[in-house]
Amino acid sequence: MKIISLNAWFGQVWPALGSWAGSCGADVMCQKEVIRPSEPSPPWLAYRDPHRSLNQRSDLLGDMSAKLPDHMGGHGR
Repeated sequence: MKIISLNAWFGQVWPALGSWAGSCGADVMCQKEVIRPSEPSPPWLAYRDPHRSLNQRSDLLGDMSAKLPDHMGGHGR
């Protein structure tokens, strides 16, 4: 069994992450810093605080689920 634990960085490196996810061969993939909107959003969002500005995929969970169609997505509690 292949288990991967991944900090997805809110999808900041989405082109590389999306290509890799579909071919990594993981049986279980645990991801952190993955977001899913409660309403429709543009593909990218900007997070800003006094110390940083970060681009984020607005539905990284949906994006990753599309790359891993045989996996069941969920969220931690």
